[in-house]
Amino acid sequence: MRIEVMIKGNSKEICIPLIKETTLEDIRELSEVEVYDISSGLNAYAILKNSTVCLEYSSKLYEMYIAIFLKMLDDTATSKEIMSDMGGMEPYSLLEVGLINAFIEALIWRVEQGEVVGRYEAFVEDLCRKMSSNLLCEIVSWKQEEDIMNTKFDYLLLSLRLIVMMVEYKTKEEGEIEKKSTFAFAKEYFYKAFALLGETKDLEDDMAFVFRASLTIDALVTRQVAGRISEVFPIVEDLPISKKNMFGIYIQMAEVCMSEDGALNDLLYSVFTTSCLVSLDTGYGNEFVEVLIAMVEQDGGSGGKRIGNVMETFRMIFHSLQDSESRGRERLIWNFLSFLSRIRMGRDMGDLNSIFLKFIVKYPETIELYSNFILINKIDFPLHTLHGISSFGFMKRFYSVLFNKVRKERHDKAHVDKLISEFLKFFLATKNKELIGILPLVPYIPSKREVLYVLYEIYSFLFEKEVIEHVGLFLLKTPALVGISSSIYYNVRYLRHLATRLSLVDVEPRMVVFLGIVYYCESKKLYNFNYTGILEYIQDEDGIRMSRDGLVGVIELIHSGYISRSHEFTLSYVNSLLTIALKPKTIETTLVIIEIILRRILEKEEKIIFMKGIHQRFQELFVLLSSKRFLSDEVSDSYRRLYRSIVERIKCAPNFYNYVVLCLADISFFDGEFPRGHFKSFNDLYNHTLSRMGVVEGFPDIFMVDHGWSCSENTDKAVSGPFLHRVCGSGKEEETKPRETKSHNMYDIIRTGTNDSVMSLESSTGSISLHSSAPMPSISRKAWLEMLDEGIRKREKSVSWLIDVIYTRRSQSSTIRTVLDLLKLRLRNKFEYEDLYILLKAYNILSIRENDSEEFLKHALHRGLDFKTDPAICYKLSMETNGFYRFFFRALHLAVSNLPCNEDLSFPERTQLVSRFDTADLVHIQNTFKQKMVQKLLERSRSPSYRTYFFNVDSLGVIDSLTIIRRLDDPSLVSRAFERLRESKNEMLFYVPQLVQMLRYKKVFEMAFSTLKELAKDEYVAHQLIWNLKANLYVDGRAAVNNYHGTFVRCIEEIMKEMPDGSRDIFLKEEEFISSLTKISSELTPHLRSSKDEKRRRINEYLSRIKLHPGIYIPFYPDLKIIEIVNGSARALQSHSKVPFMASFRVQDPGGQISIKQLIFKSGDDCRQDMLALQIISMFESIFKQANLDIFLYPYKVMATSSGTGIIEVIPNSKSRDQIGKENINNLLEYFEYKFGFKESEGYLTAICNFASSLAGYSLVGYFLNIKDRHNGNIMIDDQGRMIHIDFGYMLEMSPGNLNIEAPLKLTKEIEELLGGTSGKGFEIYQELMVKGFLALRRRSKDLVMMVDSFVDSELPCYRRNAVENFILRFRFELSDKNARRFVLSLIAESSQKFRTWMYDQYQKITNNIAF
Repeated sequence: MRIEVMIKGNSKEICIPLIKETTLEDIRELSEVEVYDISSGLNAYAILKNSTVCLEYSSKLYEMYIAIFLKMLDDTATSKEIMSDMGGMEPYSLLEVGLINAFIEALIWRVEQGEVVGRYEAFVEDLCRKMSSNLLCEIVSWKQEEDIMNTKFDYLLLSLRLIVMMVEYKTKEEGEIEKKSTFAFAKEYFYKAFALLGETKDLEDDMAFVFRASLTIDALVTRQVAGRISEVFPIVEDLPISKKNMFGIYIQMAEVCMSEDGALNDLLYSVFTTSCLVSLDTGYGNEFVEVLIAMVEQDGGSGGKRIGNVMETFRMIFHSLQDSESRGRERLIWNFLSFLSRIRMGRDMGDLNSIFLKFIVKYPETIELYSNFILINKIDFPLHTLHGISSFGFMKRFYSVLFNKVRKERHDKAHVDKLISEFLKFFLATKNKELIGILPLVPYIPSKREVLYVLYEIYSFLFEKEVIEHVGLFLLKTPALVGISSSIYYNVRYLRHLATRLSLVDVEPRMVVFLGIVYYCESKKLYNFNYTGILEYIQDEDGIRMSRDGLVGVIELIHSGYISRSHEFTLSYVNSLLTIALKPKTIETTLVIIEIILRRILEKEEKIIFMKGIHQRFQELFVLLSSKRFLSDEVSDSYRRLYRSIVERIKCAPNFYNYVVLCLADISFFDGEFPRGHFKSFNDLYNHTLSRMGVVEGFPDIFMVDHGWSCSENTDKAVSGPFLHRVCGSGKEEETKPRETKSHNMYDIIRTGTNDSVMSLESSTGSISLHSSAPMPSISRKAWLEMLDEGIRKREKSVSWLIDVIYTRRSQSSTIRTVLDLLKLRLRNKFEYEDLYILLKAYNILSIRENDSEEFLKHALHRGLDFKTDPAICYKLSMETNGFYRFFFRALHLAVSNLPCNEDLSFPERTQLVSRFDTADLVHIQNTFKQKMVQKLLERSRSPSYRTYFFNVDSLGVIDSLTIIRRLDDPSLVSRAFERLRESKNEMLFYVPQLVQMLRYKKVFEMAFSTLKELAKDEYVAHQLIWNLKANLYVDGRAAVNNYHGTFVRCIEEIMKEMPDGSRDIFLKEEEFISSLTKISSELTPHLRSSKDEKRRRINEYLSRIKLHPGIYIPFYPDLKIIEIVNGSARALQSHSKVPFMASFRVQDPGGQISIKQLIFKSGDDCRQDMLALQIISMFESIFKQANLDIFLYPYKVMATSSGTGIIEVIPNSKSRDQIGKENINNLLEYFEYKFGFKESEGYLTAICNFASSLAGYSLVGYFLNIKDRHNGNIMIDDQGRMIHIDFGYMLEMSPGNLNIEAPLKLTKEIEELLGGTSGKGFEIYQELMVKGFLALRRRSKDLVMMVDSFVDSELPCYRRNAVENFILRFRFELSDKNARRFVLSLIAESSQKFRTWMYDQYQKITNNIAF
């Protein structure tokens, strides 16, 4: 189908054939074409025209129309043909109107982008011809469909916008429009739109635009601007339209007025003499005024060609307002003056100033407007003019407003200087007290010489009236009065009160005032982080000469109470002072003053003295002072004394101190004293110091090299080269130039790791709180710290150098935060007291009061004694803590140091405990230190206890649980104790005897038996339970049935019954084997008097008959399987009434290793008491190991297999003292020389140490358990020289023959001789271990007491009356640690070579043939 589209071109009609009807896709393709020429452009336009009959209107289609037209208009020929056709097209259908609108909008966009609108004049004229009154009426009546009416309204608005552009262009370029008839429609539109403004609410915005556009067109075309404005202006504010549209009409009027001479003047008059601005709201009103100001200033800049004499208009407005009696007069005046206050006229300032002066006195609220007028127009005026028409109160208000504006806004400095100077002179001329309050409001004070003299007189007045305290801010702004001292000739009275305040004597009156100015101004400025005035005064030779010693005293007075509230400021101040001191021409008095200031500052600001740069500058200063030939020795000496005090104070950072001494300071300062330490030579010390400082300065980067990257932040600069190179360099690592002082919240700085300034670790209160940005963004903070710690542990044994890092780099918040986080990580991973000390030291150095150290302090508290701890660290910890922890660490120091202590350690007050510790902590403290006060606190909290020991119910030990079950009546607590036992299956083998004793208590029997059966699911626990139950069936062997015989038998049967068949078979074979061995001892009783050989023959004969089943094990070593009874290994042992024997067994461990194990089998003895004694000895050993005490004990194994039978482990490689004596060795000294060699040999000395260690262990065991029968047959010596006690048949309240004749400790003459006598080194070791062991056992007494108490009802003979009570008394809790030390030493002294000990050994020799 062929389609033809007619285009009415510029000169002829053009027919464009189309092959098909237009589709939306065709339009989209046209919109994507980049460039059109005349041919393609007309074809495209034909397609667009055809689309108006083929497509439906849409916003997307409209946008594509615009895009296509914009490209077509780039070609001039195409645009002419299209404009011609468009000009003749009538807006009928929806798409036709849409196409025309798109073309007009494209034209408007191009004009707005800078294209000359005159190019489209013909098309605009066509549009004007279409602007009929019918069109406007048709749109307003809205008779057609909404879509077509909206589109037509857009057509009207777009057309008017383009016409206005054309009219404005013509007016500007040609001055007058020739074809006035073309635009005649505007007048009709103007009136109709005006009439319709209030009637078409829905179309108000659009109709307002029609009104503004038609007004502009008509006024510009007819040249009747003033007439139209005077016709419309009075009634606009009464129109029922929005403020926005009213504002738009006013703006349009103003813009139109710029096209006609004098029209704007008329508008200004109308605006400011009517309620025009009042009718607008504040926002629109101010914006309208700004437009008017811009127009007036624009005309003023062009010589006022268009507006005419605007000043005359202002006068007319002024007179109109002055004569007005309307109710809104004040508001009109404010609007007018607000307008004037913002105009920059550049001329007629006197007239404008007169207008303001006539109003402001009557209307003081306009002072702010006048101030703004003065400042923006740089008006100078004599103050007396204003003063002449106003009061001092008004002047005060005026200057308050004026100076406030100067502070808030930027204005010409020269002009402001003049205003301030004039005010100061005015104040001095009037000296009115009402104006004193304005002085602090002065924004600043110019440092001009003539102003300085004025200031001197003002201060003289202020001092005389004693009102200096009322001008605080004025003091801050006062510049230093430098260079005028000698030329002050004013007659001033002697101000005695001021001289007294400044401690001035024999100073002339004028200098008293001068020094008063110095003191009050510079004190205030210094407090507000400004020291520049002080620097000027101390270098002012004129002031120094005139004031003599007065200035020195005043400067010292200023700094007497100096408090460093900003490290950065103080550092900058110190560096500035040193810079002045280092100037060759600095005079002596200035040096004296600087020394005074430095001394005062450095007393308060410790951080600065840990900066290398400061020490380097001091050394430069000393070199300079020594070169000054006329400098007095007193000045030089004062600086030397100052520096000596600084060096003394840096000793707390040992590595930094060494570095200063060795690398920076003058050697003469130390009088031959050098740092001491474990160094072989001075060279070692020097190299060590450089190495340590390299670590201090390179931390943390220096430890991250192994990981291949650095973690430096802005505040932590990486080590850029060898440390030695930097040592020998200029030493300018530290910032020495003054920097801007800032305030910081310390908590946030350490938490985030940011550091804006060097003051970042101390707030103005001197207190900061802890708690994060990771140094390396690729890994977490914790991972990075782990890597850092790993690097440190590989290279460093100690991190004590971190103290130097804290002192020397505390201004670097991220470094400090790394130190704190690292220490906390180390403490959590592996607790060390040194790390805790460094952490606490860091918190105290940094004045961090609220810190997270409590976690680690409580860890130390619950950790207990550690005798490997450096005593010095313990003492240092006590110095870094307070309250209970000071007591705790001081007590720890006393315990681990083994040094005599003259200090009485007093337990802290109750309030310190209540506020700091929870119940669990108090329980631990009470059980450790046994304090009545803590006991009462816990009793009030109803914490469970027994024998004054308390239980932490949230963390019960096995022995705690066993005691609670037996002794407490709280059902819920007892249930928890049983639950704890069931959770502790792995520990139950050790506590089998106590589990059996638990069955004696009827109130808990069922629960106890149920728990035992559950625990008996472990095969070996079951075996031990059965043997121990059998051991408790009878009293005194098999002589009498135990009261609990039936109960224990039932338990045995139940446990056996619940055993799996395989386990039961193993046990029966094991029991058969053990019974056959112990039976031998009883069967040999008839042969008690036989010879040893006969006994041995019989024992070996019995052993040869015993059948050994596979899987048989040593009863107390389940992992050791017996594979053979060594043939002929048995022998009978010495006994008074029984025949115990020893046999050897070949055993195999789980790894297949075969060894020999010797066991003793007894019959007729109750071995339960030995089992209990060795359990307690095992606990002693554990306590000593946990305390890192080198005290030896050998808790060999004993097991009662039934009532009256038992098995005992043989101590390997040992002999009894009795055996040694029978080998014709006279004493231990001789034996040790025979066994271990010459007295001075390593082997002998090691054996002596071993003997002292074991002697201390068994002395403590013997003392606490009150063990008796310590004859030489019960004392073994092994092949390493260690003493081991055996046979504990007499202990607690039981002794041979019930005669307690033995000394508390067995210290015979031969023992003392072996240890080198009571003053020998070996005896010293013994005494030290005794004291330390005693203290360690006291701290852990609860478990020991509960273990002893566990057998109270066992019917063992050692449990007589008060057995447990007496055991507790032997801990001597009534003594402090200090007195406990004395007690142990006295106990040793009392037991030394006692006759009772010798007598008992003699008795044993006679009765039992036991040699000694």
